[in-house]
Amino acid sequence: GTILIEDDFEGELSGSGEAGTLKSRDTDGRGVYLGTMSKVLAPGVRIGFMVADAALIREALWLRRLMHRSTPLNNQRTAGIFLAEGHYTALLRSLRTAHELRWRRMADGCDRHLPGFRRSPATGGSCLWLECPPEIDGRALAERAAGLGVLIESGDPFMPETQAGRFIRLGISYISERRIDPGLERLGRAARDLTDR
Repeated sequence: GTILIEDDFEGELSGSGEAGTLKSRDTDGRGVYLGTMSKVLAPGVRIGFMVADAALIREALWLRRLMHRSTPLNNQRTAGIFLAEGHYTALLRSLRTAHELRWRRMADGCDRHLPGFRRSPATGGSCLWLECPPEIDGRALAERAAGLGVLIESGDPFMPETQAGRFIRLGISYISERRIDPGLERLGRAARDLTDR
């Protein structure tokens, strides 16, 4: 039968948790839940986990050994201690609060500086998605915004070709709150530059 893989790489940062996981609704053992500590701790840590049927986990471990070696034991032990002593939970709580504040500030700024753009309803995670108005191509906007010192990402790598140029992605993880509104004001200027041509 079909196996459903849920790659929840930043679910712990979203904060809401209301939807739950697809795996939590799995009644016949065909769901796989993948998670990671890398988004919270550091990308280089490369520590993740899998929740699945025992037979599937055994097969995945066998296949993994063919692809690359295991995560260093000292990283695994350090992460285990970090979890056991409650530091991971405390860090998650702190990051969720910071992300929520930035996300709210980003959403308010988008509403103010980017009329005609539709933003994603999600609250949390490391980015905010915007759908561009029909007259603005997200790729051209990313290029123009970069010229004004604002780095955004075209949504093209994450969308089917039929959606090319329609979306942009704004990162919130590593931007200070004081830079959000001025950056969005410049992004609005870049959008106006494109429509005034």
